[in-house]
Parts: sequence; structure tokens; C-alpha cells
Amino acid sequence: MCEGLPVICSDIPPLREYGGDAVLTFDPHSAESMAGGLLRIVQDEALRAELLERGSRRVRTFTWERAARTYRALYRKVAGFPLSEEDMALLASDAVDAESAWSGAAQSSLKTQD
Repeated sequence: MCEGLPVICSDIPPLREYGGDAVLTFDPHSAESMAGGLLRIVQDEALRAELLERGSRRVRTFTWERAARTYRALYRKVAGFPLSEEDMALLASDAVDAESAWSGAAQSSLKTQD
């Protein structure tokens, strides 16, 4: 994503969390699924363009400043301090919503077709 290339990755929780809707996922237990995903990226120009656009937006959410602000918000929450509107927004975002990311409920990753 950060290199301006489309991304295909294994359909596992941590990679879905990181990639969000900017990656094409494949079944990690299926070589055919991986091959199918690679073929889709090579053959489908519209899909490549969409993944590149989504990827360029996605990587902007991963900055050191955002990470620091998010940890500050987490520390405030754990310590029982009042949360600012910014804190609540950061804690509610998909980028740090670990529970929904791990369950897959809030993810809209593209899936490969076998």
C-alpha cells in the first residue's frame, strides 16, 4: 500500500485489521485461492485501481502522531480519566477497534474467488 502497489494478503485477523478494505484477501490454507487472487490483480485493471486508491487512503491512518494520540486515549480510558471528543473518536475508529477487527464484523475486505 505505502509503495503504491495493490496488496493481496492472507485472510487472517491481524492482516484484515491492518489492510481494511484496501487489500484483496485469500484463504491461507489454499494455494488455489492465493493463485486466484494474484490472477485477479494481474487481470483486473479496475480492481487494481480501486485497491490503489483505497490503499493510499488507508496508509494515511497509520502515522506516529495518530499512534501516540491513540495510546494517550487508551491510557486515559484505562486510568478512568475523562475522555475528550478526540479520544472517543480515536477509540471508536476501525484502526484501533480490536474487538470488531478480530471478529471480522466491521471488516469489508475484498475476498478472492476460488
